[in-house]
Amino acid sequence: MAKLISCGLYDYFEIVCMRNSEVVVSLKNKQQFSGIAKALIHENGTELLSLMQSDHH
Repeated sequence: MAKLISCGLYDYFEIVCMRNSEVVVSLKNKQQFSGIAKALIHENGTELLSLMQSDHH
């Protein structure tokens, strides 16, 4: 089961999304994704970060 993030961290991600900030997300398996943070989404009890990726990865 996924662990929800803290309220303070959630607020930080909301600001990042409001500013359309460019971010790099690193997963535990070392895979990375970069793009512009667009929204926080709640789906099936999980919080997700929506990224808009550019065509040149």
